[in-house]
Amino acid sequence: GARFHHRGILDPVKTRFVRANSAIAFPRILGMDLESESIPRLHSFAWNLGLRAEPQEPAIAVTTHLTWGEMQTLASSYFKNVKAEFGLLDEADFMEQASSRFSDPTGMRDIDSVILGVAAIGSFFSPTPHPKEDAIFLDARRVLVAKSIGNSPAPNHVAGWILRTLYLRLTSRPHGSWISSCITMHQVEASGLHKEMQTIAVVYPP
Repeated sequence: GARFHHRGILDPVKTRFVRANSAIAFPRILGMDLESESIPRLHSFAWNLGLRAEPQEPAIAVTTHLTWGEMQTLASSYFKNVKAEFGLLDEADFMEQASSRFSDPTGMRDIDSVILGVAAIGSFFSPTPHPKEDAIFLDARRVLVAKSIGNSPAPNHVAGWILRTLYLRLTSRPHGSWISSCITMHQVEASGLHKEMQTIAVVYPP
């Protein structure tokens, strides 16, 4: 177990990264040190005194404020003005996912915050901003809160928070973008994206 003490631990199923000294990882590492026959899994033992059902946000359709044609125009503006500076998102992959989402906009998915974030920033840099830019940005926030706060972090959550941080940095007071950037960094750390795979222990749940 000692070999784990200086390393982070990644549960790839839940995309959950924890440091070796965290309350989630400590029981497992202690069990390994004691050579227990039954090593505890990565789990937040006694973390919650009483679980409640997660509040459900109403679904947000990406087509509420945007047509596919408008989305293509705003995405083009984003990739022309932002991608070169930040390198965020592969254009071909994004457009494929966005097209698929506009073809089937039912429910709420992780990619929605990315689509709406790209649309809002694309509108900001467009010669003719979209008339519902504010509503698009607010819907992106609603998706982020609904999908990323109560669930294990995913790459699309991280991308969505980066886009939110960038938009706030462009349009709002410094405090808002600072708070958003803090959440972004927590999402990055919680998912283990800041670590090279060879530097962490990968633990699959039983």
